[in-house]
Amino acid sequence: MAHEITDELIDRLQAYSDSARTVARNAVSHAGVESVAFDRAKVVATPTVVSHKVDDWKVTSQKKSGRCWLFSSLNLLRSTTRTHLGLKDFEFSQNYVLFWDKFERANFFLTDIIATAATEDLDGRLLQFLLGDVLSDGGQWDMAVSLYLKHGLVPKTAMPETESSGHTAPMNNRLKVVLRRTALELRALVADGASEEEINEVKEAALADVWRILVICLGEPPASFEWEWRDDSGEFHRDGVLTPREFYSRYVDVDLTQYVCLV
Repeated sequence: MAHEITDELIDRLQAYSDSARTVARNAVSHAGVESVAFDRAKVVATPTVVSHKVDDWKVTSQKKSGRCWLFSSLNLLRSTTRTHLGLKDFEFSQNYVLFWDKFERANFFLTDIIATAATEDLDGRLLQFLLGDVLSDGGQWDMAVSLYLKHGLVPKTAMPETESSGHTAPMNNRLKVVLRRTALELRALVADGASEEEINEVKEAALADVWRILVICLGEPPASFEWEWRDDSGEFHRDGVLTPREFYSRYVDVDLTQYVCLV
């Protein structure tokens, strides 16, 4: 057939010899395609001076994680807070919000598993969707607002980034194992007519495991912290011990309840 991959085609491809391809193969094998594909001439020729610059405060980096929605929303709040504090490069703790996002999602997932245990087949589309995307990093505006209003915020110094917050895949994989295993256990309990107390006991045990993993990977979210800082002019400030909610209400000047999300 005209569209079939034949032995003759494979033989021709294997017989093809190209010294440049051999060099490229050897280089990519050791250094990776991104490094090898680097074109120094293009970089040198790219202008770095622009006519108009919006600002010069420090950028934030989500590294190898899917936290773009948290970083972008926190940067919105950060723009006014840094002016209020007199700190050009102030940052909220993205790690703190990540912790609560993961914990809230775990509870939401287990609640959905219990709610659908008696109505959805294991191979049903809804349940397969729930089990397939258990604890991803992605999110959107309303989810961020809910987290900030419920759990408050802290400065980055109160809960800095960790290796796991900047590279979430290994942590997420371990959390998925716990939650999927618990999902099967909860469904079995519902099918056997277990009491609500028995079901909630298993759910809370799973949440305790999730909390333990998050604390090991991300650190313990502070219930309170002492807030003091030195502004860009060198003046020292101290605001005492604050809870995350108190810090949010005192230093976030944006009323998030007045925003709507258009998708």
